[in-house]
Amino acid sequence: MRRIVIWFLVAIPWVLFMQHGVGRFRALVLAMVVSRLLLGVLAPLVGIACKWLIIGRYKAGKYPLWGTYYLRWWLVEQIVNIAGKGVFRDDLPIIGSQLVRFYYVLMGASIGNNVKIHKDARLGQADLLTIGDDVCIDNAQVRPFTVEEGHFLLMPITIGSRCAVGVKSVVAGGSKLPSGTCLGPLSSSHEQEDADESYKKYCRPAYEQPPAYLIIFVGIPILLLVYSISVVPWYFGLELMVGNAKANGW
Repeated sequence: MRRIVIWFLVAIPWVLFMQHGVGRFRALVLAMVVSRLLLGVLAPLVGIACKWLIIGRYKAGKYPLWGTYYLRWWLVEQIVNIAGKGVFRDDLPIIGSQLVRFYYVLMGASIGNNVKIHKDARLGQADLLTIGDDVCIDNAQVRPFTVEEGHFLLMPITIGSRCAVGVKSVVAGGSKLPSGTCLGPLSSSHEQEDADESYKKYCRPAYEQPPAYLIIFVGIPILLLVYSISVVPWYFGLELMVGNAKANGW
């Protein structure tokens, strides 16, 4: 379905642009840009809507494998994974990771102020997540879902204020991290006795951003330059393909 939608989102604007006098190749490039923008916004919103329509708000409890609730959970997981986070995954300059935070709020998570979540962090069953203020979560897994003796369990997770979860760490279902708990890289919520405040300096979302003037006048131009260089082979390769097809017959 996603691939079919992508083709339609390319084909329809392509035809419309050409009908308004835009050249075939330029119309194709514009259509691909429009398709990417629309998909980046619409796909995650469709995933969020399907989650609320199919399963509503997740409820903590113990459920049989292959039962109705399990199949609804599985279906929602597939749809959300296929839809992706789209624009909500982007860690934009100055805005930072606020779009990621907003995505999980839309999914039903209770998230405090000044919470920073890595764009690749894997947070499951957002309704069962309670995250306090000033929390930093790196590329880690925070998932209330677990399996036990022919059943799956959904157990709430509470992360207190000023906590930090290091890269590739796991916060298991039913965990409660007291305020100020800092899990190091490659750790888990089962190792809270090893947690130490010094580990927070290794949590990448906690890094301080450069001053705004450096981001605007140095960082963004460098990112735009790198991106522009990266699309040059794609652009000219596509132009060559379209030009050759037009010259030699479609």
